[in-house]
Amino acid sequence: MEFHEIMNLVAAIPRFLGMLVFGVGAGWLLIHLLRRHAQAWQVEAVLLVCFFGMAAAVVRFASIGSLGAYTLGAGAAMLIWGLRNPSEEPETKKK
Repeated sequence: MEFHEIMNLVAAIPRFLGMLVFGVGAGWLLIHLLRRHAQAWQVEAVLLVCFFGMAAAVVRFASIGSLGAYTLGAGAAMLIWGLRNPSEEPETKKK
């Protein structure tokens, strides 16, 4: 292996992990904002368009590994926080 190939492999690992974390954050944010009460349908539409627009941008401008990491992270976040019942979460006390 040449030096450039080794450096390319070393650079791919943080890129994969970063897109995984970003996907988890984007999925959590989408679920968190969609679960809020008393929202207009326009807000929900904008949230979904932005989320899928980000997915389309990742498809267009990122590598295959980054795309896989983003979709794995977003899918995991939607499964973890999407299947959780909001009534089970502990409420914070207001002073």
